[in-house]
Amino acid sequence: MMRGFSFGSYVPGTSPVHKLDARAKLLLGCAFIVITLNARSFLALIPVALFVVGAYALARIPARKALRSLAPLLFIVVIASIMNLFVVQGGPVYFEWAFIRVSEQGVFTCLLIACRLLLMMAGMSLVTLTTMTLDLTEAFERLLSPFARIGVPAHEIGMIMGIALRFMPQFATEFSSIREAQLARGAGLKTSPLRGVQMLSSLMT
Repeated sequence: MMRGFSFGSYVPGTSPVHKLDARAKLLLGCAFIVITLNARSFLALIPVALFVVGAYALARIPARKALRSLAPLLFIVVIASIMNLFVVQGGPVYFEWAFIRVSEQGVFTCLLIACRLLLMMAGMSLVTLTTMTLDLTEAFERLLSPFARIGVPAHEIGMIMGIALRFMPQFATEFSSIREAQLARGAGLKTSPLRGVQMLSSLMT
Protein backbone atom coordinates (compact mmCIF):
# COMPACT_ATOMS: atom_id res chain seq x y z
CA MET A 1 0.00 0.00 0.00
CA MET A 2 2.74 2.43 0.94
CA ARG A 3 4.61 1.86 -2.30
CA GLY A 4 1.98 3.95 -3.99
CA PHE A 5 2.63 6.93 -1.76
CA SER A 6 3.30 9.95 -3.96
CA PHE A 7 2.25 13.02 -1.98
CA GLY A 8 5.41 15.09 -1.85
CA SER A 9 7.01 13.16 -4.74
CA TYR A 10 7.91 14.88 -7.98
CA VAL A 11 6.75 13.39 -11.29
CA PRO A 12 8.97 14.62 -14.15
CA GLY A 13 7.17 16.17 -17.10
CA THR A 14 7.12 18.97 -19.65
CA SER A 15 3.50 20.06 -19.32
CA PRO A 16 2.47 23.72 -18.87
CA VAL A 17 1.77 22.97 -15.22
CA HIS A 18 5.29 21.62 -14.72
CA LYS A 19 6.77 24.73 -16.39
CA LEU A 20 4.72 27.18 -14.34
CA ASP A 21 6.76 29.18 -11.82
CA ALA A 22 6.75 27.56 -8.38
CA ARG A 23 5.79 30.85 -6.73
CA ALA A 24 2.74 31.11 -8.96
CA LYS A 25 1.77 27.55 -8.05
CA LEU A 26 1.99 28.29 -4.34
CA LEU A 27 -0.08 31.46 -4.66
CA LEU A 28 -2.66 29.71 -6.82
CA GLY A 29 -2.71 26.87 -4.31
CA CYS A 30 -3.48 29.27 -1.46
CA ALA A 31 -6.23 30.92 -3.49
CA PHE A 32 -7.58 27.48 -4.36
CA ILE A 33 -7.77 26.50 -0.68
CA VAL A 34 -9.58 29.71 0.24
CA ILE A 35 -12.12 29.27 -2.57
CA THR A 36 -12.73 25.63 -1.65
CA LEU A 37 -13.18 26.42 2.03
CA ASN A 38 -15.75 29.08 1.18
CA ALA A 39 -17.87 26.69 -0.88
CA ARG A 40 -21.08 26.21 1.10
CA SER A 41 -22.82 23.70 -1.14
CA PHE A 42 -22.10 20.81 -3.47
CA LEU A 43 -23.14 23.01 -6.40
CA ALA A 44 -20.39 25.47 -5.48
CA LEU A 45 -17.86 22.62 -5.43
CA ILE A 46 -18.60 21.57 -9.02
CA PRO A 47 -16.41 24.31 -10.59
CA VAL A 48 -13.66 23.44 -8.10
CA ALA A 49 -13.82 19.76 -9.06
CA LEU A 50 -13.77 20.62 -12.76
CA PHE A 51 -10.73 22.82 -12.19
CA VAL A 52 -8.89 19.99 -10.40
CA VAL A 53 -9.71 17.46 -13.12
CA GLY A 54 -8.66 19.93 -15.84
CA ALA A 55 -5.41 20.76 -14.04
CA TYR A 56 -4.47 17.08 -13.71
CA ALA A 57 -5.30 16.52 -17.38
CA LEU A 58 -3.18 19.53 -18.38
CA ALA A 59 -0.32 18.24 -16.23
CA ARG A 60 -0.67 14.77 -17.81
CA ILE A 61 -0.73 13.10 -14.39
CA PRO A 62 -2.37 9.64 -14.60
CA ALA A 63 -5.54 9.13 -12.55
CA ARG A 64 -3.89 6.22 -10.72
CA LYS A 65 -1.02 8.43 -9.60
CA ALA A 66 -3.46 11.09 -8.44
CA LEU A 67 -5.45 8.60 -6.40
CA ARG A 68 -2.31 7.09 -4.88
CA SER A 69 -1.18 10.54 -3.76
CA LEU A 70 -4.39 10.90 -1.74
CA ALA A 71 -4.69 7.39 -0.30
CA PRO A 72 -2.37 7.84 2.72
CA LEU A 73 -4.22 11.05 3.68
CA LEU A 74 -7.73 9.63 3.63
CA PHE A 75 -7.72 9.06 7.39
CA ILE A 76 -7.79 12.86 7.82
CA VAL A 77 -10.91 13.04 5.66
CA VAL A 78 -12.56 10.20 7.56
CA ILE A 79 -11.84 11.66 11.00
CA ALA A 80 -12.94 15.20 10.11
CA SER A 81 -16.11 13.94 8.42
CA ILE A 82 -17.12 11.67 11.28
CA MET A 83 -16.59 14.44 13.81
CA ASN A 84 -18.95 16.71 11.90
CA LEU A 85 -21.45 13.88 11.47
CA PHE A 86 -22.03 13.65 15.22
CA VAL A 87 -21.31 17.24 16.28
CA VAL A 88 -23.44 19.18 13.79
CA GLN A 89 -27.15 18.94 14.52
CA GLY A 90 -30.19 20.22 12.66
CA GLY A 91 -33.22 19.00 10.74
CA PRO A 92 -34.77 15.53 10.97
CA VAL A 93 -32.97 12.99 13.15
CA TYR A 94 -32.00 9.81 11.27
CA PHE A 95 -30.44 7.92 14.16
CA GLU A 96 -30.33 8.42 17.91
CA TRP A 97 -28.89 6.25 20.66
CA ALA A 98 -27.90 7.54 24.10
CA PHE A 99 -25.82 10.67 23.47
CA ILE A 100 -25.19 9.78 19.79
CA ARG A 101 -27.40 11.56 17.28
CA VAL A 102 -27.21 11.74 13.50
CA SER A 103 -29.31 14.43 11.86
CA GLU A 104 -29.89 15.69 8.34
CA GLN A 105 -27.60 18.67 8.82
CA GLY A 106 -24.90 16.43 10.24
CA VAL A 107 -24.98 14.14 7.20
CA PHE A 108 -24.90 17.13 4.83
CA THR A 109 -21.97 18.72 6.65
CA CYS A 110 -20.12 15.39 6.83
CA LEU A 111 -20.33 14.85 3.07
CA LEU A 112 -19.53 18.48 2.28
CA ILE A 113 -16.44 18.46 4.49
CA ALA A 114 -15.27 15.19 2.90
CA CYS A 115 -15.60 16.64 -0.60
CA ARG A 116 -13.85 19.85 0.41
CA LEU A 117 -10.90 18.05 1.96
CA LEU A 118 -10.52 15.64 -0.96
CA LEU A 119 -10.50 18.50 -3.46
CA MET A 120 -8.03 20.55 -1.39
CA MET A 121 -5.69 17.59 -0.99
CA ALA A 122 -5.91 16.78 -4.69
CA GLY A 123 -5.12 20.38 -5.61
CA MET A 124 -2.14 20.69 -3.29
CA SER A 125 -0.90 17.23 -4.26
CA LEU A 126 -0.73 18.44 -7.86
CA VAL A 127 1.67 21.17 -6.74
CA THR A 128 4.08 18.63 -5.25
CA LEU A 129 3.65 16.24 -8.17
CA THR A 130 4.65 18.89 -10.73
CA THR A 131 7.28 20.85 -8.79
CA MET A 132 10.66 19.72 -7.47
CA THR A 133 11.15 20.04 -3.73
CA LEU A 134 14.10 22.40 -4.16
CA ASP A 135 12.01 24.72 -6.34
CA LEU A 136 9.15 24.70 -3.82
CA THR A 137 11.51 25.48 -0.96
CA GLU A 138 13.12 28.35 -2.86
CA ALA A 139 9.75 29.72 -3.96
CA PHE A 140 8.37 29.59 -0.44
CA GLU A 141 11.42 31.39 0.88
CA ARG A 142 11.17 34.10 -1.79
CA LEU A 143 7.50 34.68 -1.06
CA LEU A 144 8.29 35.15 2.62
CA SER A 145 11.41 37.26 2.06
CA PRO A 146 9.54 40.62 2.26
CA PHE A 147 8.42 39.65 5.77
CA ALA A 148 12.02 39.00 6.85
CA ARG A 149 12.32 42.72 7.59
CA ILE A 150 9.87 42.33 10.46
CA GLY A 151 11.57 39.26 11.88
CA VAL A 152 9.92 36.39 9.98
CA PRO A 153 12.57 33.63 9.52
CA ALA A 154 11.90 33.07 5.81
CA HIS A 155 14.96 30.90 5.19
CA GLU A 156 14.33 28.65 8.18
CA ILE A 157 10.65 28.18 7.31
CA GLY A 158 11.59 27.31 3.73
CA MET A 159 14.09 24.73 4.96
CA ILE A 160 11.47 23.17 7.25
CA MET A 161 9.04 22.91 4.36
CA GLY A 162 11.64 21.30 2.12
CA ILE A 163 12.65 18.78 4.79
CA ALA A 164 9.01 17.88 5.41
CA LEU A 165 8.33 17.28 1.72
CA ARG A 166 11.42 15.11 1.41
CA PHE A 167 10.65 13.21 4.60
CA MET A 168 7.14 12.01 3.70
CA PRO A 169 8.04 9.76 0.73
CA GLN A 170 11.17 8.53 2.53
CA PHE A 171 9.16 7.69 5.63
CA ALA A 172 6.64 5.79 3.51
CA THR A 173 9.43 3.79 1.85
CA GLU A 174 11.05 2.87 5.16
CA PHE A 175 7.67 2.02 6.67
CA SER A 176 6.93 -0.30 3.73
CA SER A 177 10.31 -2.01 4.06
CA ILE A 178 9.83 -2.66 7.78
CA ARG A 179 6.28 -3.88 7.19
CA GLU A 180 7.41 -6.37 4.54
CA ALA A 181 10.28 -7.53 6.75
CA GLN A 182 7.88 -8.26 9.62
CA LEU A 183 5.48 -10.03 7.26
CA ALA A 184 8.38 -12.19 6.04
CA ARG A 185 9.04 -13.18 9.65
CA GLY A 186 5.45 -14.33 10.05
CA ALA A 187 3.85 -11.28 11.66
CA GLY A 188 0.07 -11.33 11.20
CA LEU A 189 -0.25 -7.72 10.08
CA LYS A 190 -2.69 -8.39 7.28
CA THR A 191 -5.38 -9.78 9.54
CA SER A 192 -4.82 -7.95 12.82
CA PRO A 193 -5.16 -4.16 12.99
CA LEU A 194 -3.80 -4.27 16.53
CA ARG A 195 -0.58 -5.85 15.29
CA GLY A 196 -0.35 -3.08 12.71
CA VAL A 197 -0.59 -0.46 15.44
CA GLN A 198 2.08 -2.29 17.41
CA MET A 199 4.34 -2.32 14.37
CA LEU A 200 3.85 1.41 13.88
CA SER A 201 4.69 1.99 17.55
CA SER A 202 7.89 -0.02 17.22
CA LEU A 203 8.82 1.96 14.12
CA MET A 204 8.33 5.28 15.93
CA THR A 205 10.51 4.18 18.83
